[in-house]
Amino acid sequence: AWSGGQAMGYDKQPNDQTQTIDVTPTGNPNRFLWKRQVWKNGRRLSATGHSVEAAIHAVLANDIQTCLANPHLRTWSQALGSTFISVWGRLEDEILHMHNIQRRNKTTNLPYPGTQHATQESEQLMATAQLAGMTELQALQLLASSPFVEIRGQGPYERAMSA
Repeated sequence: AWSGGQAMGYDKQPNDQTQTIDVTPTGNPNRFLWKRQVWKNGRRLSATGHSVEAAIHAVLANDIQTCLANPHLRTWSQALGSTFISVWGRLEDEILHMHNIQRRNKTTNLPYPGTQHATQESEQLMATAQLAGMTELQALQLLASSPFVEIRGQGPYERAMSA
């Protein structure tokens, strides 16, 4: 599912019949495993010429290099949007990683759902390291240094938006 990257949580709904609160798990406890597979599939699709699917996978996996090289994301606004989505995804990953570290350090016999993918967490954080703490100015500089003229944002609209 395209929403497989949603973080795990719980939905609490009142149950009028039992006069209790029903707690239903939501999200994907295997988010980091899902994200690594989407990343790898996106790279594979890009290498085999399936650029539309590769663009979708790259955006979902915060793979900014594949996004910016994809011919279907070749406008300044698409590249900027992909960059900001990737930066936001990296921030989510950092927060969830810190949460998982705390959960792993708790003494319990059973692992918490989603904490068993430490390797994939580390891989994803290493792969998106350039996005950590990226500012708006750095994002614009990244686009300005693109080998693709369409992404550089040299028109009057792009310059006004960048000011």
